[in-house]
This record gives sequence, C-alpha cells and structure tokens, in this order.
Amino acid sequence: MIARDRSKLGRLASSTAGVAVVLIVLVAAAWAFGLFATTSAPSPLAPLDTPDEPFEVESETSAGPVPAIRVRHIEGTDTDESSDARTEPARPRGADLYLRVVDPSGRRTPSIVRVRRNDAMNCQDAQLRAVFMKPGVEAVLRKLEPRAYVVEVFKAHESMAEASESALLAFVERKNALPKESRPLDLEDGRDRRLLLHLPAMAGLELTLTKNGTPLQSGTVNLYKGIDASKFMDEKVAATAKSMAADAVLVASRTIRGPGSVRFDDLTPGKRRLEVRVGTHETAHWFDIEVSTGVASRRIALDLCTATLEVRFEGGRDEDLQNAVLVSLPRRTRRHRTIPVGGARKLVLDDIACGSHDFELEGSDGAILAKVSVPVGRAERKEVTMKVAGREIVRIEVKDRVGTPMLAFVRVRAEGSDTHKDQRIVRGKGSLELAPGRYYLSVRSIPAHPEYGPERRIDLVVGFPQDLVFDLR
Repeated sequence: MIARDRSKLGRLASSTAGVAVVLIVLVAAAWAFGLFATTSAPSPLAPLDTPDEPFEVESETSAGPVPAIRVRHIEGTDTDESSDARTEPARPRGADLYLRVVDPSGRRTPSIVRVRRNDAMNCQDAQLRAVFMKPGVEAVLRKLEPRAYVVEVFKAHESMAEASESALLAFVERKNALPKESRPLDLEDGRDRRLLLHLPAMAGLELTLTKNGTPLQSGTVNLYKGIDASKFMDEKVAATAKSMAADAVLVASRTIRGPGSVRFDDLTPGKRRLEVRVGTHETAHWFDIEVSTGVASRRIALDLCTATLEVRFEGGRDEDLQNAVLVSLPRRTRRHRTIPVGGARKLVLDDIACGSHDFELEGSDGAILAKVSVPVGRAERKEVTMKVAGREIVRIEVKDRVGTPMLAFVRVRAEGSDTHKDQRIVRGKGSLELAPGRYYLSVRSIPAHPEYGPERRIDLVVGFPQDLVFDLR
C-alpha cells in the first residue's frame, strides 16, 4: 500500500514539473516578443525620441506668414539612407485681394469691382470674379489664382449690396457697362495684396445741336472712346487694342427729342468722338471733343453742315437694281453705310455731311455696278448720275478625270467683296453674267470634290466675253 502511494506521488510530481516547464517557456516567449516589438517601434503612447521642430515656410503676405508645419521624426522608420525629415511640398494656396474704392474727394463710394484675366478679351475665358464695395467697408476676394489680372470698377447702387457674385457679374454684362477705373494687377502665389482704387472725377456734357444754323429736331447722338492699350500687360491683347480706332467703344447713346439739346452724365475725362446721325437714311456727322471736369467744357455747341444729294441710276437691268445697295465709303468703318436701292431709279440722300463723298453701287453677287465721287456744300442740293454697267457672258466648262463634262458648282467672288455667289453648272457646261471687273472663281464637282478648289482670277472688260475650262484631273 505504501508502495502504491509513492507511485501516485511520483506521477503527480512529474506532471506538475511538466506544466511548470510549459509555463516557463510561454513566459519566456512572451517576454521575447514584447522586447522585439518595443525595439522596432514605440507604442502610440510612448514619447518621441526626437523633439518636434517647426519648419517655417517664408511668405511676404500682408496677412502674415504661413503657419509653421511641424515635422515628427521617428527613429527606425526612415527607409532613406539619410536621417533628415521628409515632407511633401506645400500646395499653391493662391492669393487674397483686399479692396477699397474712394471717389475724388477721398470718400468711399458704393461700386462693383470686377477682376478678370488680363490675357482674355471675352468674358467666357476671363475667369471673372466680382465683389460689391460698401461705403467704408473693405472687401476681399479670396484664393485668386496667381496670374495677371485687370481690376475694374463699375458704378453701382446700394440696393445691390446683398446680391450674389454671379448676379453682380450678370448685371455688369447685361448693362454693357464701361468701367470708371481699371488697372493691371499681377498676383503671386502666397502673396496677398491690398489695393486702393481711386475713381476719377466724373464730368457732365451738355450739347446744343443745330443744322445749318437752325435747332436740330430729331436724330441720334453716339459718344465713342478709344482703348488704352497701356491697360493690358499681355502683348497680343495690347497690339489688338492699338489697332482699334478712336471710336472703338460706344460710351453712351441719346435720342434727340426737342430743340437740339442732349445731355450726358457720369463721363470720365478724356478725348471722345461724337457721332450725330440724321436724315431719312441716318447719314453720319462726326466731331472730336474733349471731356473734362471744367465748367466751361461741359456745354458745347455743335452745328451740322448738311446738304441734299439726289442719286440717279442709268442703264443696267432692273433685276440688278432690285437687290443692289448704295455703299458709302470707306468700308469697314463707322462711316460706312449701306442703303438698299430696292429697284428704284433714284435715291434722295438728305442731311448728308458737307464735303466729298464716294459711293459704290453693289450687286447681290458683290459685283460693283457703278462708282461715283461727288462734293457737296452747305445747304446745297445736287444731282449725280451713276451709270450702271451691263453684264458680260462668262462661259464655263468643267471636266472630270477622263475629260468628260460633269455636274459641278462654281463659286464667284468679286474683288474687294465679302460676299460670294454659287451657281450650278448642269452637265458640265454653263454660263455666268457678270458686270465688268475683277473676279475670283473656284469649282467643285458633285460628289467627287466636296471642297472648292483653288481660285482663278479673271478680268472682265465690256465687250469681251470669256471662256473658262476647269479640268479636275
């Protein structure tokens, strides 16, 4: 019995020892794993091995330096051979523009300030921004892209103070308003700017208009100004502005309803061109004036020297006169006028300006049917005759690749004309009736040549018809 008890105690001791060995192995493994993890990276609560060091990004903004970026360096985590801290480059933050507007007396005045790209001539590409300027309050446009801009100031009313930015832009565009002040501005990234805009002194203009000494009872008065190319920093835009005439921009327009008195208000000082349109066909009279803030210059008396010209048309075909127009030269200017003839054999041009006039009678195909130059004097009534040219025959033949006549279209353009006429050539042969002069003709076949080919020049002289062959081989 004693032997059995000893055997039981031996087995219990050996099992207890086995459990103890297992426990010791587990504790040693846990200790070893904890030590490895600790040496690889600190726990989230562990203190950093190196202190935080601020990395200052220098900025010369008026709104103060950019806040410091703190770089945390942790031992053992760098894969680079260098132990320097690695940071991502700061993204461009744009620039803020702080604005104030004052009038000539130094007082702040309600207005709309629009900022647009300097290198864009139309609103679609200008990336417009706008803000309403309350009197005595500084406004700001935030996060503008770094680029060249033009800052413009427009007259506004206090009722628009709560309007949205899109509503302000739409108001300026809808009114086709002209800025009272504008200046170029170059914004750099990260550099805010403060801009004080001074409105120029505004002037009024009162006109007294007479016609050959008698008060003018009806008509239209248009006031124009040129474009200041120095306002544009972009060279291409400035070159375009320089090429424009002094009457490039319409400032204001008034209708005469009374004894020749017209008034303009809120004008900026400077040189202006004044156009007065009078008579049945609204012929133009031009004046160069100076707008300034002086009291004496606010009242200007202008007398229109007018005459009456009766134009008669002789010769030619009635169908040519039906769609013809009488054109006053020079073309592509504001002095250019186009008066429909409507088949008449006589036109009366009343109230035309004194001096020399050049006219052309232009057909529906752009051909010049007649020309005349005539001088007129004050209160003079003069008659002039324009001899309408007849038509000459131009026979045309169009051949295909093997020399067979084919169906085609011929395009005719008179020299100096912006219009052209297309005529169908059936079975490859046809004819045109053109007035004497210089023309440019081109041909395309159907359906082989969808585009017109190179132009050929011809000179038509009275009594000399021409034959033309277009070989599309």
